[in-house]
Amino acid sequence: MKTKVLALTMLFFSLIKILPAQTSDSVVASKANYLKIYLDGVYEYSDYIKQHVTFVNYVRDRFEADVHLLVTSQSTGSGGTEYTLFYLGQLRFAGKNDTFKYVANTNNTDETREQLTSIFKLGLMRYVAYLPEANKIKIAFDEGDKNKADANPVDHWKNWVFSVSADGFGQGEKSSNSLSVYGNLSADKVTDEWKINLNVSGSIHKSHYDYNSFIYDSKTDSKNINALIVKSITDHWSLGGSSSISHSTYSNYDLLAKLSPAVEYDIFPYSKSTSKTFTFLYEVTPSYQIYIDTTLYNKKEEFLVSQSLRATLVLQQKWGSVSTSLTGSNYFHDFSKNQLSLFTRLQWRIVGGLSMNLYGGGSIIHDQLNLPGYGATDEEVLTQQKELSTSYNYFASFGISYTFGSIYNNVVNPRFGQ
Repeated sequence: MKTKVLALTMLFFSLIKILPAQTSDSVVASKANYLKIYLDGVYEYSDYIKQHVTFVNYVRDRFEADVHLLVTSQSTGSGGTEYTLFYLGQLRFAGKNDTFKYVANTNNTDETREQLTSIFKLGLMRYVAYLPEANKIKIAFDEGDKNKADANPVDHWKNWVFSVSADGFGQGEKSSNSLSVYGNLSADKVTDEWKINLNVSGSIHKSHYDYNSFIYDSKTDSKNINALIVKSITDHWSLGGSSSISHSTYSNYDLLAKLSPAVEYDIFPYSKSTSKTFTFLYEVTPSYQIYIDTTLYNKKEEFLVSQSLRATLVLQQKWGSVSTSLTGSNYFHDFSKNQLSLFTRLQWRIVGGLSMNLYGGGSIIHDQLNLPGYGATDEEVLTQQKELSTSYNYFASFGISYTFGSIYNNVVNPRFGQ
């Protein structure tokens, strides 16, 4: 009997738009008391979900969440995707768990994220129903005055998020061995008005070769400090800039310091960014270079100023997604020292089960002012220790697939790991 009542309650709430009544200030629930949710495994659609489900608090630490939502996916026999949503109750909801499933076909990105969001809201109802504010839930939801100091929960970190990572990789055999180590430290703050990113990283790569009395050791290393700050001006304009200090033995920089004020315009409103953006970013970059070795132009150090313009289009539609970026840059002291780069990624669901994937790009390069004058030895070329002179580079990946047969085979069978 209890199961039937719970099912009817969840069905009822899934058919209405959830918003608490606004009969008086005592009826409006403080946002600090909202259900705390930790999203896990739904990276592609997390921004969309957060924009369309606003009656919960999203937390970054899973141990702080009332509900840990774990989303996993597996391919179905018809080429679609079966999503499984595990609702794992924690803290005051410990032991209260649920599981929901959704099978998406291969043709509609918008439908997939919309249905996942609907199921996400449906699964939350059993937890919302236990809150003291549950009896206030009606057909409309009023977020209240966002400017009130007590409308939002206290954030002792002031929207700052920190990340530390380190990676190492080693391999070897009788005639050779190598070791690579990477480290990264970042701090990010993102609000409606500001976007701030600070990053410190470094890497080192060593290789040793010993073959038929030929012995050779190679080493490359890099260090980077980067900062980005962006101010939201309107729903189409942003103003900001970036700066960096770096060192790279591969690119012949003992020190490279840059400061790049920039302005960006989005043809579409930024509020539509989960489905489409078309941005133009212009920046001017004064830079100071100290080279490890004297360059082709007989420079040991120099001060340069460059400019760049980048146009980027990103679309996520029912037919798939596309991301393409075109960037042009040049130095002010000599406009012949320039570069033009194109990058494109396309996932196109052409018709039915026919789909195409394209990934590639390339550059026309005429601005390698940093190359050492003596060139590179054969060993340095083979071990990729030095950047080489070139007028272009490119890369490409192409794939096409076609799936046909029953569209109703939604069964997942993971036996033998297939």
